[in-house]
Amino acid sequence: MRKPPFRVSFPVAVLLAVLLLPAGEGTRGFASIGAPSFSDGDGAPIRPRSEPPDYAAGRSPGVLSRLAAQEIDPDNIERIINDLSYDPVGDTLLTRYSQRRETAEIALPYLENLLRENLGERGSVYIQPFPLFSGEDSPIAYNLVGRVEGSLEGSGYYILSGHYDSIGSRTKYEGRNWDWRTDPAPGADDNASGVAAVLECARVLAEVDLEFDLVFVFFSGEEQIVKGSTYYVSSMEDEEEPLLGVINVDMIAYNPGRDTIEVVTDERSMWLADFLVDSYEELEPEIGELAVGPALKEQYLFSDETPFQQRGIPAITCSEKLNARSHNPYYHTEEDNNLDGKLNLSQATKAARLVAGSLAALAGNQDPFDLEVLSADITFAAPPLPVVKRAEVGDTVTVSVRVRNVGGSMGESRPVRVVVYDGDPDRGAPVLGEGVVEKALPAMGGFVFRRDWIIAAGERGSHRVTAVVSVEGAEEPNPVNNSAQAVLAVVGDELAVLEHYVYPNPGNPRDRAATLHYFLTSPAGVTVEVFDAMGRRLGRVHRPQMGGSLIPGYNFAEISLPLDDVVDDFSDVPGGVYFYRLAAENETRRDLVSGRFIMVR
Repeated sequence: MRKPPFRVSFPVAVLLAVLLLPAGEGTRGFASIGAPSFSDGDGAPIRPRSEPPDYAAGRSPGVLSRLAAQEIDPDNIERIINDLSYDPVGDTLLTRYSQRRETAEIALPYLENLLRENLGERGSVYIQPFPLFSGEDSPIAYNLVGRVEGSLEGSGYYILSGHYDSIGSRTKYEGRNWDWRTDPAPGADDNASGVAAVLECARVLAEVDLEFDLVFVFFSGEEQIVKGSTYYVSSMEDEEEPLLGVINVDMIAYNPGRDTIEVVTDERSMWLADFLVDSYEELEPEIGELAVGPALKEQYLFSDETPFQQRGIPAITCSEKLNARSHNPYYHTEEDNNLDGKLNLSQATKAARLVAGSLAALAGNQDPFDLEVLSADITFAAPPLPVVKRAEVGDTVTVSVRVRNVGGSMGESRPVRVVVYDGDPDRGAPVLGEGVVEKALPAMGGFVFRRDWIIAAGERGSHRVTAVVSVEGAEEPNPVNNSAQAVLAVVGDELAVLEHYVYPNPGNPRDRAATLHYFLTSPAGVTVEVFDAMGRRLGRVHRPQMGGSLIPGYNFAEISLPLDDVVDDFSDVPGGVYFYRLAAENETRRDLVSGRFIMVR
């Protein structure tokens, strides 16, 4: 797992050759693992099958999810972690550093054999080679991919992933540093633990009749700044069958205290993080005591979820801690092993049970369908950037709307209408695009609706794009979540404040939720002051100008500034009318605006 705040660019290297690795048996340090059968609750084993079972549709999601969580085998998880990190015959620590021969010749065939066994007849498996670095002489690393098809064709797919490579760069020897060519990198927690969890989920979920497909990906090159996942995303084609979301697992087996899983997410993927957190409440008896909560990313790069998020795809990472470097003293050292039982295998098992049980709960869901679109589901792309908050006159911006069914399966194909407006439709806003998509959406399934928008002269300013979804000829039980807004700033060379307001307004100072939102046409330093009704200044904050490319959105286009950052002891201010003044300034221009807001108690 890497933590530096680097930007990642997609590689453009072309795949030149495909390497088929032999499935060796009895390789030292990588013993074969049996796949315990999936029980139907009456003790009868369920074998791999090519046809969905007759009873699947009649089962409640609660039964299926509990069974899936129960079937995660802690012995399998421990065995996989140990097999990947330690050779008991030679009494030596192993390595899975991406450039070491052992990684491709031992670890990869071991994982491939086990994945094929776990997926059974329903699954397919392939190896994806990719160049670790640019240039013709780059070493080749390998992603491993397995797929189980769902019962509803064209309903999309979820990815479960984890990286299998490792590194020991923080190991300090007497008189020298760690050498990847010769020294071990057992990576038991980082990330044999995540690999073990994903493999166990593959074994269990291959036996569950889900309507959407499941893809299991084991990335290499994560420790070289997410090279494997970056290549995988860059090689993806825009399919009619959408990628619904990514659940990545990275470092889940170290915690000397309370069993904890943090679901690391960005704002766009928060719904997927909430899905796992909410699922735990239903599965707690089967999972056991586990502190589960979302953790919003503090910086750009965390793990293999990042390249997917760059592409606008919801992606999260389940991890023991957002800041693993300070949490785990063995992080990226050869001491990341389980020789002395330092790993928390209970926590790793519970994490796997959470993922397996959550996804299994979507099978046979009998709730009414419920379409949803959130603000984070509306994204803008202006090539070559896949996600932008701003554009210029003349740009062609692709507006994407991700529509999701957060209820039960629709059961049959229905016409879903999507209308995208440039503004508030209740106030006569013009239509940017509309269409009808025929879909039979499974539980937590969805699709992406796209329309191109050529920014014309005169459209400079702040655009509140609104998306509205509906099912033709049907009434939804919860229409309140059928529309959402997102803001695109059409900018110019001249600095200007496009829009500014406080939300919520009125607000309550005790909950500290009042936030000033403002939109700029170009990077600028910003000074914000807050005054009471008597004109007395209650607080002031200055944000210096920063390059818009360094921290996108921080001081350019859409920005949010909590008033608690401006006024000391903001929670103590009395109710009443207040005023703010915002000054934006760069090398050529200064723009000054003001507004008011109300606080009530």
